[in-house]
Amino acid sequence: MNIAEIVADYGEKLRAFGICDAGLEVEVLVRMVMGLDKAGFIRDLREDVSLTQQQKICRFIERRQQ
Repeated sequence: MNIAEIVADYGEKLRAFGICDAGLEVEVLVRMVMGLDKAGFIRDLREDVSLTQQQKICRFIERRQQ
């Protein structure tokens, strides 16, 4: 999966939990896990996310849903 796909996928999951700023929250989590600033995030939207990073993002999303 690339960054854009993760943001879209997890954004939908958070919206389903009633989180209105889901896209922004996923962006912040992805940037934190991947060590990206805003410019790097935008530049790398089509870059693949490693399995380890995907797992970290997933754990943060699961915690956010609670």
